[in-house]
Formats: sequence, C-alpha cells, structure tokens
Amino acid sequence: MTDNMRISGLTAQVLAALLLIVQWSAADAEGPSAGTLPADGQRLWTDSTGRFRVEAKLVEHRDDAVVLETSPGNRVTVPVERLSTEDQRYLRERAADGPEVGRESVVLRYANPVVSQVRIGLEMTAKDGACNNLVATFPLPMAWPEQIVELVSEDVSPTVQRVTKRTLNDGVQQVEFRVPRLVAGQSAHVIYTLRVERLQIMPPENPQLLRFAGNPGRELRPYLGESPFIEINHAKVKAASNEIEIDPSLPAWRQVETIYDWTRARVDHHDGTKPLKGALQALETGSGDCEEITSLFVAMCRLKGIPARSVWVDHHTYPEFYLESPNGEGLWIPCESLGARLFGGMNSYRLLLQKGDNFSMSQKRGPQRYVTPTISGTVGPDGGQPVMREVLEQEKIQ
Repeated sequence: MTDNMRISGLTAQVLAALLLIVQWSAADAEGPSAGTLPADGQRLWTDSTGRFRVEAKLVEHRDDAVVLETSPGNRVTVPVERLSTEDQRYLRERAADGPEVGRESVVLRYANPVVSQVRIGLEMTAKDGACNNLVATFPLPMAWPEQIVELVSEDVSPTVQRVTKRTLNDGVQQVEFRVPRLVAGQSAHVIYTLRVERLQIMPPENPQLLRFAGNPGRELRPYLGESPFIEINHAKVKAASNEIEIDPSLPAWRQVETIYDWTRARVDHHDGTKPLKGALQALETGSGDCEEITSLFVAMCRLKGIPARSVWVDHHTYPEFYLESPNGEGLWIPCESLGARLFGGMNSYRLLLQKGDNFSMSQKRGPQRYVTPTISGTVGPDGGQPVMREVLEQEKIQ
C-alpha cells in the first residue's frame, strides 16, 4: 500500500485523531502568526477549518500530503487538502522556488492557479401531482492536488429534511438529500457555492527516474481490472495490446509514452461521438472522441500491468497513469486524450468533477462508469412525477 493511497482514504474521524496526536493548539493560542518560519525551520501550520494549528518542521512534501515533525522523533503525515489555503499556497510557492525536501525531482508540480466561483447542485419539482418520500443525489467536486475546493455557502430549501455526503471509490463526493413531500408544482433544492482554485500540472523534471509499481496494493487493483466500456477481458482488446511493441529496456515513462502514441494513432478523433463506444468499439471502428481515446489508453495500460484511470472534467475526459518515484512514492500522471499532444502534464483549467471509471452507487445496480444525479420517490394518487434540474455554473473571479 502506497503512502498516498493510505492518505486518500482518511476519514474525518481519523483526521481528528491525527490532530490530537500532533497536539494542535487552539487557534487563539499564543505563538507566531500563521505562515511564519522561525530560524529553527519550524512553521505554524493551520488546518482547513482554522480552528487548529501546530508548530512543526516540514520534513517532506508529497503530492497529496506533508510529513511534519512536531518534535524530534515525532513525525506525522497530514493530507494537503486538510491544510489551510495559506499553507497550501506556501507549499506550491516553495515547490516552485526549489527542490523538495528529501526528494528527487520526479514530482509533479502545480502552477499558474485560476480561481473560479462554482454553483453546483440539484433542484427537483413535483410535476402533474404530489410526490412523496423523495431522495435525490448529485456528485460534488472534491479537492485534488491540482484543485483546491472551499465551500462558500449552501442553499438548502426548507422542505429538505436531511443532507448527507459520502465519498465514492475515493474519486468523487456524492450529496444525498431527502424531501418527505412536494405538492404539485412545488420544488426543493440543494445548491452549493464553491471557491475553486484550479492549477496546471507540470511534468516532472526527471521522468526517466520513475518506475512501475513493484507490487500494486489493494487500492490500485481497481485501476488494473475491467470497467464499464474498458473491456480488457475481451479477446479483441487483448489482441490489440499485443500490437504495441514496447522496448522493455526503456524507462517506464517512455514505455507508457509508447502506449500513448499508439492509442492516439489508432483512433481518429470525431468530436461528440454518440452513443458512447468505449475501448472495444473504438478499436473496431477506429474512431471516437475523448472518452473513447481515454478508454482505449486506459485499457492498454491495464493490460500491460500499469494502473490507469479516467479523469472527468467539465465537458472533457482524459486519462491518468500511475508510476512510482525511486523511494516508492506513487504519482498519478495525466496526459491529453485529444488535440495537442501533451504527455505527463495538463494545462486545462476545466472544473475537475470525478476521477475513476468504476463506481458503486447504492442508487443503481452494477458498476457505473461515472456518478450521475439520481432521483427516486413515490407518486401520489394523482400521478405526479419528480423532475430534476442539474445546476452547474462557473465564473472566473481571479
């Protein structure tokens, strides 16, 4: 199990326990102001709520976590997303200024942030009659190394009884809300306003030092198996993987790049291909859009034993593949599925919605390619039906 996989699965309860272990001080405690760096290398770190802080020395900065030393011999690992915006900005600026502590220059770097305000949610309306026991769900963007998400406000209708959130397959948050009853024409909604800071992903400086995962753990196995429309068990897909001639003496980076170039040459781009074809039909027809090219690349990587997954952004899809640094740290590395050739980095500022392509949803049977909004309930004797309206608005503010 890699460190970053352990971190991604931390729950809020585990984080709370972690904060106690490192003896976070109350925010009104005496001490240096947030962001200061004393001569001994210690710095005041603040959590994302602003309620807790601790003086500690930065020992290591990973893609999604930091290792802090609160006292000699007492080190803890904290997810970057749990740190304050100021701390996250400090880490990015520090990474841009010089090499990371205790690491070779094989990390992904994040730069050139763009800030947007996003309104996202779901509204449901009772049409043609009353509706009872309504349950609605919708996906909510979550934080990633290249995307910082802060809640600005939430708009919840008075008729909404309960709102809950859960993380599905470590790739997306799902919001669920319940409404006991809506009369004909009545609506209910849950809408969040978010501040989203999106960063470009810069390729590592020395990618030839990266290597394949020696023994993929449980967290990586979903990215080595079959997913909806990524049919790695089909004979034609398996045969296609044998067409790719890879020189095993090349660095892992160059071997994955060979798969990338083969995939883009194998599928002609036809924008907005409908219906979704997936990897198999992309091979059979030789055409597809970003989803087909992504599916085929992911399939070819998985058949070569390389973990890979789909990334869903607003109106676009691209893949990520997994390699490790010399010290065993895992990196998810993006590449562009269509358009300009971009391998190992990503210059897009599109809102990052979900990562992964094999989700389990209690509202639907079987594996799902992505998490979609759902609505369910019972109708009254007048035959009312619940109708849903998705809300997704984005405005650049910085």
